[in-house]
Amino acid sequence: MFSKLKLVRLPARFGFLRSTPARHALDALALGVVALVLTAWLNVRYPLPIEVSDHFLLALEVPVAFGLLALAQRFEVRLRWWFFALVSVVAVLARLFITADNISQRFVFREFRVPLDLHLVPEFFRLMYDTSPATALASYAALFVAILLSSFVLVALALGYVYRSSQRASVGRMIAGFVVLTAVAVGVQELGGPVVYTRQVSYRIGTEVRHVWKLPVQRKKILKTIAEVEQRIGDGTHLDKLQGNNVLFFFVESYGRTAFEHPEHKRVLVPRCEQMARNLEAEGFHVVSDFLTSPTYGGFSWFAHMTLNTGVKIISHLHSQLLDENRPTAFADRFRAAGYLPIWVAPGNTRPWPGMDNYFGFRNHYFSWEFDYRGPRYGWPVMADQFVLNHIHRSEIARSQQPLFIEYALVSSHAPFNNLPRYVEDWSSLGDGSVLHRNGNDQFDLTLQGGAPDEIARGYIAAISYELRVMEGYLTNLINDDSLVIFVGDHQPHQLVTGPDNLTWSVPIHIASRNPDFVAPFLKRGYIRGMVPTQPLPHVGMERFMEEFLSDFSTEPLAVDPGIWPPIQERLQAEEAKLR
Repeated sequence: MFSKLKLVRLPARFGFLRSTPARHALDALALGVVALVLTAWLNVRYPLPIEVSDHFLLALEVPVAFGLLALAQRFEVRLRWWFFALVSVVAVLARLFITADNISQRFVFREFRVPLDLHLVPEFFRLMYDTSPATALASYAALFVAILLSSFVLVALALGYVYRSSQRASVGRMIAGFVVLTAVAVGVQELGGPVVYTRQVSYRIGTEVRHVWKLPVQRKKILKTIAEVEQRIGDGTHLDKLQGNNVLFFFVESYGRTAFEHPEHKRVLVPRCEQMARNLEAEGFHVVSDFLTSPTYGGFSWFAHMTLNTGVKIISHLHSQLLDENRPTAFADRFRAAGYLPIWVAPGNTRPWPGMDNYFGFRNHYFSWEFDYRGPRYGWPVMADQFVLNHIHRSEIARSQQPLFIEYALVSSHAPFNNLPRYVEDWSSLGDGSVLHRNGNDQFDLTLQGGAPDEIARGYIAAISYELRVMEGYLTNLINDDSLVIFVGDHQPHQLVTGPDNLTWSVPIHIASRNPDFVAPFLKRGYIRGMVPTQPLPHVGMERFMEEFLSDFSTEPLAVDPGIWPPIQERLQAEEAKLR
């Protein structure tokens, strides 16, 4: 197809264009346009914020492709239409990979690993479906298909044109000169000269290949870490100091340090937390707070859940896969051995999957289809967190004949923070959630692609305010015993919320109980009283929480005493020295 295309015959009045200088000028112009278009296409960084000029840095892949096509023409290698179609498909797949990597870097600050993360692509489209209006979703789908088709045609026609044109010796020499100039530019840039080229596509693909090559070594390191955690804890008797009181552990979606650091967020949320602390203290609760370092940022909440439940820092899907395969003794297993009934409450799980009936020691669970919920859906969250807490309290806590360890994964503060339930003052009226239809909701003009900064801030503040209000109401209305309540963020929200100056991975953690003896161990580990943590960086990793908790609430010591994390120990000693 491409090799058989003929040059268009020009009318007589344009005969001057047939002259050698004019033809060379037109060829040079056409090659330049093709190179510029392909460069701009390869350099798209969406959704990363970059300068417009960066899109037009020479993509090194372009002169390399031109040179290879010219060589094929020089050695009379016949390239058929199907070759260019195949190359175009490969190029579009590479472009999709780079786009997925850019999205991953933008929102969750990690590379997109093809062998490990590819299964998340359908979940991304599911999130789009759950959080986008029908008209917007149809527009996104049409735009996506149009971009794919136009990209395929663009690459195929552009490369076909270069191959066909390079049969002329003059064009071949131009391409050779282009390649030589590129080599010179690369040398100058590498020696500290001006930045004129980039090779993000080939570099990133090369990095991915190296990652895949290293997977066996990474597997061995992760398996060693899993075994070391079990060895440090040992097989002793644990958690007897809890005296059979319930332990209620709440993961709060997207509750990050930004709530106490971002000027717009803390202006509203810090006074809200201060008032919440006063209200809880008036009801007889003792409250302390700190920060933990989450293993994830902006998403992948299950990395944080698995990290806390196993004591192994989960930073990739290879880690989570190996944990699923090896199933080390988890937090819930330790509680079960101490006579507790572990229950996992995860309303964000909407579909069954293999292994869900014994997920890291949780044999009892509540997923979305197990609530008999009759209230409205709020975008991605299928139900309101206030209903979840009330339902579990009435169904399990109020009826239990043995101590409970309940881990909740709250979801009302899940991105994009655009459709939020409203708090119901009368908890007894919640029932099956039908009352929430009449209670209304709060909506914000946000999409997964972002929105106005002030609207993003309003949506996020409203989401976290709702979670704080729910937790305060739950404690003051339904907790009348010495239950130990732990309230922790799973990760920071994505960068569109935190802004570029608040990219730490820290999340707040709050401990509340009417029993001061249950709060005292946390004070010894650097927590401070109240609901507003102010501890400076660095913050202890979430992976240490299980070992520290087992050590603090067990009479029998662990096989290896976790001690106080050194940076915290130094800070505590410095604070003590100031008081002398």
